[in-house]
Amino acid sequence: MRIHYSIHLKLLLALLVVITSLSPVQSAALTIEDEMGRKVHIKPALQRIVVLTSYPAEIICALGCGENIVGVCKPKRHFLPEIQGKPSVGNSAVTPNLEKIVELAPDLVVAYQWTHKDIVRQLEVLDIPVICSGTWTLKQIDRFIKQMGRILGKPQRAEELRCFFTDTTRLIHGRTQRLAVSQKPRVFLEGTTPYQTSAVGQNAMQTPWGTFMFESPMQQQLEIAGGINCVGSQPAKAPTMSPEWVIENNPDAFIKIAVVEIDGAVVSAEFMHQQRNAFLARPELSRLKATQRKSVFVIHPRLCAGPMQVIGGCYYAKWLHPELFSDLSPMRVHQKMLSQFWGIDYAGTWGSPIP
Repeated sequence: MRIHYSIHLKLLLALLVVITSLSPVQSAALTIEDEMGRKVHIKPALQRIVVLTSYPAEIICALGCGENIVGVCKPKRHFLPEIQGKPSVGNSAVTPNLEKIVELAPDLVVAYQWTHKDIVRQLEVLDIPVICSGTWTLKQIDRFIKQMGRILGKPQRAEELRCFFTDTTRLIHGRTQRLAVSQKPRVFLEGTTPYQTSAVGQNAMQTPWGTFMFESPMQQQLEIAGGINCVGSQPAKAPTMSPEWVIENNPDAFIKIAVVEIDGAVVSAEFMHQQRNAFLARPELSRLKATQRKSVFVIHPRLCAGPMQVIGGCYYAKWLHPELFSDLSPMRVHQKMLSQFWGIDYAGTWGSPIP
């Protein structure tokens, strides 16, 4: 009899372990305020999340809750393997497929700042809470990490992730803040389109929920890394300057975003080298200081916004102040982030030349 009792007890304990591992990540309801200032009531027993954009999905995975994501937009374009196999809910975070979202029976939808308001409202009518989030800038990222840490019951993991961002940023800014203005190179930040750039300061952007003040993450990281955006303030947040303007202002360095077919795609050193050579070959720029000194750098777009922008900041600091950051390896910091928070290995080339 005792033997049967012991066996039943072991089976019961084993079943309890399984049930616990599948238990909801949140046991009590809570209310948060999203980036658009909306009060969102999060249900208890949250298990299933649909995420419309990649950056919030990356953060949820970094918190160790990738299994709770049940649907995303354009899953094949994500760089994380665990996201690539998720069900698709459309090709646009602005106009996702409402029917597919509802079919997945989510407990929460993490939408984009520009997701159509009528879609958000229809989901709320169905008693599906919706958080609107962009997670482009460091401030937005920090806010989202803290909120999801609470929602998913991962406060310690959230703090660990926040510390990674804080420590990496302090490592760089702690040194560059002591530089005189004359020691900071004037940099032209070029997007994927020739001479399209990012201006200094915040710019108003209209969303379905009102005006949203936005500052370029690339500009923020350049400032932290001890560079000066030679474009300064402009009426538009992403102006396109003329070649004549660039020649007249003669920047000390160029940092260009590589043209990559898929935002999160891993690319080769040869691919990045070719893009840099194409920039250096522009005849109108041949006499500029930056091109003559080969102070032209190409960065992978994935390092220009979202969670991995801090890695982009490491590249900027190393390129612009190699002596000040002789002990900094952007590749090692990148590898630490990939392995510690996403459990994947470093692969490909993310900046050229490789510092």
